[in-house]
Amino acid sequence: MGISLDEIVFSTGSGAVDSDTLRVELSTESLAALENVTVTATDLDIRDLTFANDSVDVSGSEVALDAATLAALETVTVTATDLDIRDLSASQDNVAISDGTDTLEINADGSINVVQGLIASIKNTAETVTTTAGEVVSTPLSGRKQITIQNEGSQPVYIGSSAGVTSANGIKISKNSSATYDWAEGVDIFMVAASGSQDVRFLEAA
Repeated sequence: MGISLDEIVFSTGSGAVDSDTLRVELSTESLAALENVTVTATDLDIRDLTFANDSVDVSGSEVALDAATLAALETVTVTATDLDIRDLSASQDNVAISDGTDTLEINADGSINVVQGLIASIKNTAETVTTTAGEVVSTPLSGRKQITIQNEGSQPVYIGSSAGVTSANGIKISKNSSATYDWAEGVDIFMVAASGSQDVRFLEAA
């Protein structure tokens, strides 16, 4: 006599069954073992998991989140090239972008804060600036964030971005005065003197 799947009954207790029915009784231990089942599937719909007892094994790596783990997930650091961030709370959340020194904070309410790190190193040099425009501080301090230029000469000097800087187009630093600029190490600085040779000092900070 053939037996179809519809004729197989899994039972854990007694009860009347048809004569053509195959009874398979499972012990308490067997039922307990069935609580942990490994399923291999492409698309799997998992429902009714119990937080206190259940976990999901993905590709052999078990993911079990307890209360402490969930609490830790409230603060997450994400490293990404393109990041789509949604549902920020203006009262609590912000996005911090840091280069390891300075931090740009973008708040959910649209405000932006720039938090600058402390200066870690400085470098001071001196050069003679003449009436022939030339590059100064050609070997900048690594990671430079700021530079102060002080004119110790008797005549004004002028700052520009190329050897074409002149007293007519450059930024003037008068004698016995100084100026500070937030220029990174990649900024090329050229200077020219109004006349003569002028003693110019530089203080870089990183």
